[in-house]
Amino acid sequence: MTNITAWRDYQEEAASFFRELGLEAETDARVEGVRTAHDVDVLVTFNHAGLSLKWLVECKHWKRRVSKLHVLGLREMVSDVGADRGILLAEKGFQSGASEAAGKSNVSLTSLAGLRRTASDALNHQRLNAFPLRLAEAHIAYWSIAKSDRIDLGIRPDLGDIGFHGGIALMIAQDVLLSALAGKFPPYGNYAYTGGAEQIVNLEKALNWLESGLSELEKNWGHLRLSYEDEGTECGDEPSQRDARVVISKTPQPGGRCYSPARCGPCSLWVITCSPGRP
Repeated sequence: MTNITAWRDYQEEAASFFRELGLEAETDARVEGVRTAHDVDVLVTFNHAGLSLKWLVECKHWKRRVSKLHVLGLREMVSDVGADRGILLAEKGFQSGASEAAGKSNVSLTSLAGLRRTASDALNHQRLNAFPLRLAEAHIAYWSIAKSDRIDLGIRPDLGDIGFHGGIALMIAQDVLLSALAGKFPPYGNYAYTGGAEQIVNLEKALNWLESGLSELEKNWGHLRLSYEDEGTECGDEPSQRDARVVISKTPQPGGRCYSPARCGPCSLWVITCSPGRP
């Protein structure tokens, strides 16, 4: 096997590993930076549910250890491209200066075998960091809708009825998320032992549960649109009035409710719920 063939196999093996994790991996990619374009052995990207990442992977299938200069080169490339992380793969290891150059930076030095041990954990923690904002947006969307409208829209049951309850689902998700951030499994909290959450025993299962749970929430009110306006917006002002949506304004609105501890003070929000067919 020639050196170039062995390197190509090594490069493809690295790309295949990232694809197994559910990421996009492109070999021999050309990436535009602020100052210039760069050729990257493997470009790894991921975009899903609020989480976006870009990793630049360089594959050094050499018979000698990698020097400091190559680490500095990758650091410069990562900075110019605006990537989240740079990964330098080398099966023969790294010179001491290389390790020092990678210290306190977003460049990781490892082998393909080492990557298999650590990359899954790193990806899981990046996925976890995307959930607080996603849960907060779901929380705002749900509680900005009047109770009667939540019942009409089927995202909570009426008193005495049994059915999907978005408020309880949000509280379960909050218990799962806070426990996952603290590294505590199974989850702790008043609602942690319902909805199947009691079976969560590690971070991977917590992430899968959160993805499934929040996707279900978003599906149930996916026809709602949450928009923030500096000034008031009447429900019929847009062609999309056929869809239920929520308008939040900083100025008093006809038919709106004021949500503020100061009750209509300078920081108050006026919320209007526009349901299907309602002018």
